Amino acid sequence: MLADLLSESYETDLEESWENERTATPVRAFAVRLHQTGCSLRETTTILAE
Repeated sequence: MLADLLSESYETDLEESWENERTATPVRAFAVRLHQTGCSLRETTTILAE
């Protein structure tokens, strides 16, 4: 019985956290755009440092 209650309460939290992972955020959108440039990590660091 306790195991059932715990699994039910954790299931909803897990689903909510997965939903949050799919949500587009400004940081995620920026990371996607940065990745699309094809720059190396060194080039990216130089660009962001300027």
